[in-house]
Amino acid sequence: MTLTGMQLTTYAAGTFAKVPEHLDQEPARSFDLAERLGERVCAWLRDDRGLKAGADVLELSSSIPMRVFEARTSLDELCKVKHQCKFMMDHSVEEAFKADPTLRLIQKVGSSMWRWGCGRGGWNETVDAYEGIRSFEIGHPAFEATFDHSTGYNERGYSEHSRTFLDGALAFLVHYKGEHVLTVGFSLMAGRRLLLQQVQAKSRTGNRWMFKLPRNLTEHVLDRLAAAFPNHALFVADGGDLIGETLASYRRGLRAATEDSARARKALERDPKDERGLRRLAESRAERRTFKDKIAHCKADLPRIAAAYAASGRHALGQTLKVNGLRHYAVLSDAGARTAA
Repeated sequence: MTLTGMQLTTYAAGTFAKVPEHLDQEPARSFDLAERLGERVCAWLRDDRGLKAGADVLELSSSIPMRVFEARTSLDELCKVKHQCKFMMDHSVEEAFKADPTLRLIQKVGSSMWRWGCGRGGWNETVDAYEGIRSFEIGHPAFEATFDHSTGYNERGYSEHSRTFLDGALAFLVHYKGEHVLTVGFSLMAGRRLLLQQVQAKSRTGNRWMFKLPRNLTEHVLDRLAAAFPNHALFVADGGDLIGETLASYRRGLRAATEDSARARKALERDPKDERGLRRLAESRAERRTFKDKIAHCKADLPRIAAAYAASGRHALGQTLKVNGLRHYAVLSDAGARTAA
């Protein structure tokens, strides 16, 4: 059975190398880009792109097409140039970062840091994040994890590979017997901070797989994240705030469906046999029922979910960090996670 999400084995170990601390914000200076490109490419940049003789080739790296990078630099070097570049790169490079799974992962790490806190992390923490994602394990041989993320540059929303709704930008999809059963959603902030924002069963019923994992799932997931991201400070989201955000989203959907239903009724007043109006009315009414059911379920589940996220076991929760309207609590433990400051 094909698992949903990206297999973690897609991301090879040691693909990216760290740089000395003084080059953390300028990792492309850890190698000679002009030497890698060669004199012919540098001459083209000088003649066609106005690069002055003796000037730093990095100034016009955004003009270099992907075919040149592919031929003359490694994946590591390309990502270092992209990390340092202040502008959109050539269209072919931007498209490559969308299409290649490894490049896409690096892009999503940077996007998460920006969307959650408007930060721009250093290169070395990007490498730590990549290694953390590729090395994550749920800690039981009967389960396997894959990786997924929000579409585009969204901080949350439906995921790209499995269409799972994520409360953060990134996620591990945990599978049991080939079936996606648990979503571990999270986001990364600059300063090596990881925000755990989702520990959610895929289905509301039939979750006998839970008996194979420790009873306190939040505590167990924090243990596994601490093992995969030893250099990151961990934070766990406030369950009540998460439900509040979900409720707000459902209410917006209910309002939109209600407005669509009203427009359809007006159209049918003019022509009761209008097939498009009849179809829109039926669809909007179905959407209204769905959103009403979801809102009722969220309200009923709020106390349970709030308690589940707060039940961090031996991991004490400390100071509050509020990002994008959601409170997160610093995880204080000796389980391998760096103490959140």
